[in-house]
Amino acid sequence: MPNTSKTIQQLNLEDDFLFAKVMSDKEVCRKVLEKILGVSIREVSVPATQKTINTLYDGKGIRLDVYLNDNEGTVYNVEMERGKHKRAILPKRSRYYQGNIDLDIISAGEDYRKLKKSFVIFICTLIRLETGAIYTPLKTGAWKTLPSHWEMKPPRFS
Repeated sequence: MPNTSKTIQQLNLEDDFLFAKVMSDKEVCRKVLEKILGVSIREVSVPATQKTINTLYDGKGIRLDVYLNDNEGTVYNVEMERGKHKRAILPKRSRYYQGNIDLDIISAGEDYRKLKKSFVIFICTLIRLETGAIYTPLKTGAWKTLPSHWEMKPPRFS
């Protein structure tokens, strides 16, 4: 079996270990969120790394790279995505993560108004659309495209 261990000098932010260490610093994590989302965040909780959510006994659970809340109760999940082969599933994976986070926030019988604003953020390395633009999924139904930005609006039902 080949030795797959790396020295600290060989790591970069794509590596789970280093990404978790860097993002577990509240101030660094807050600044990263502000930069990605283009908003001001006053304070964040201590980020949890590798948080597992298993809502169903025999269902597919999720493991979140970084999970935290801000001072207004907004929930953030930040994922490092480096697999080019996974780009086709990112929208569905984002939707699945969002749903599991919602299930984790409220319990059976609780009012839906207790659901908090939440973001599932994928930091992607070198994923290109057919147009050649590099993109980063920000939240369910929204994409930040470099150098421009656009958002999909939720469908309206008549």
